[in-house]
Amino acid sequence: MHPLLLVAIPLALIILGMILNSIGLSFDQPPSSPEQDPVKRLAAERDTFRQFFDRQRSRATRRQERVGQYAWLLRIATIGSFVWLYVDTVGKATLSGRQRAGSFADSE
Repeated sequence: MHPLLLVAIPLALIILGMILNSIGLSFDQPPSSPEQDPVKRLAAERDTFRQFFDRQRSRATRRQERVGQYAWLLRIATIGSFVWLYVDTVGKATLSGRQRAGSFADSE
């Protein structure tokens, strides 16, 4: 696997998470009440707004939980990719050093 591809995968996951996190943010106003009595209208609006904000808060809480889980996945993927990149680089450098040392021994 190409090392740059391994670094690109966590970056793609981060960008995908940012896009998915921005989808579905709608703060539509609840429908207004058809009643004409001011006291009833205020009570109905208060209840409607309360339900609306409770619904928004529960959605935000669920979203935060999903984002937290996704953040752990991204952390693990990023750390894993950089560990793999380090091990791959060290392995190739060691192999290159052995080949050079072998060529020096053959020339003597």
